[in-house]
Amino acid sequence: MRQQNLSTVLGQVHRAGQLSRAALTTSTGLNRSTIRTLVAELEQRHLVTEGDAVVTGSPGRPSPVVAARGDGAVVLAADVKVSRIIFAVVGLGGTVHQRVEVPLTDDSRGVAPTVDRLVELIGTALAESPDLHVVGLGVSVAGIVRVADGFVHLAPNLGWVDVPLANLLVDRLSGDLGITDLDVVIGNEADLGALAEHVRGAGSGTRDMVYVSGEIGVGGGIVVDGRPLVGRSGYAGEIGHMVVNPEGRPCHCGSIGCWETEIGQRALLRHMGWADGGDHEVVDAIMREASAGSQRALDAFAEVGTWLGIGLASLINVLNPQRVVLGGVFARAFSYLIDAARVEVDRRSLGPARAVTAITPATLGEDSSLVGAAEMAFTPVLADPTLLPLHDTDVDVAATAS
Repeated sequence: MRQQNLSTVLGQVHRAGQLSRAALTTSTGLNRSTIRTLVAELEQRHLVTEGDAVVTGSPGRPSPVVAARGDGAVVLAADVKVSRIIFAVVGLGGTVHQRVEVPLTDDSRGVAPTVDRLVELIGTALAESPDLHVVGLGVSVAGIVRVADGFVHLAPNLGWVDVPLANLLVDRLSGDLGITDLDVVIGNEADLGALAEHVRGAGSGTRDMVYVSGEIGVGGGIVVDGRPLVGRSGYAGEIGHMVVNPEGRPCHCGSIGCWETEIGQRALLRHMGWADGGDHEVVDAIMREASAGSQRALDAFAEVGTWLGIGLASLINVLNPQRVVLGGVFARAFSYLIDAARVEVDRRSLGPARAVTAITPATLGEDSSLVGAAEMAFTPVLADPTLLPLHDTDVDVAATAS
């Protein structure tokens, strides 16, 4: 019971950043003395800090504020995209201590050079902040991932097939850096983007949500009744490979007419008449042209928006979400895509389902999957805060069982 109560309190503070003790009492249903003792233990495990009392507007004395301690426990998070790696050190409450981006090329996005770069980034981060208490490593990959053991079955846009990524990283961390006790978890980038947006972003407060992320490829994450929909083997959400155009273009997955071929970044470049390649700066260039009134750019966005809406209509009909959150390219170019998309959603989705669905851009921007990787890496500590040691033995641990 004590562990469960500690987990409940820490989880709420982590998600909110800070909460008053009075708010924790209300939200958890625990009494004030229990909350006081739980907070004291979490504070002495260096997971939270307690600040000055604030007036809450309710009867009684002002209530102390409990905040996540951003430097108490941290995780390493990486988002492996087709064109770059985004890496960060993230503390409880979402505090970002370091964030770097490293470009990837055709020569450097293979498995071996990517692992080399990740280990280098980890080593640099630990050398620059040797006093941080690192409790996990989370990595986001644009591919089909078996979360149980961090095995990447297929990452078509990276050219990866059957990669035991977690094992490779564990071996290299041990051999190169002497790190043998770090939990390493790997997840699908869209699933992790959905997790982040549901906890901290545009999907916060919803029970049923669909996250659609667009870069070179297209992925999705689904939340049903407040829980991720992962499927029997953990591969649910590969919505970029829904077939929307049977007479369409070949996809890197081996199929034909996948949604990704009509709405991914390559499709946008194709409609512009530009060569394939580049990263987010290419989309930014098209947005600048559209902003300047270029009909070619406006038409390119409208074409992609049309196909975006066709796929969204099917998702709305099947899943009946409260909110659809568009991430990646779709968030950045939301204003240029949404009108054409809504035309198709209105035309093709069922009225009762459409009436309760809001379509919004992601609020975490390009960092949705990165934040999700951090959230996944924090899972063991959030589930069992006693994994971290007590730094002061004066806590009455027994009292927290009440």
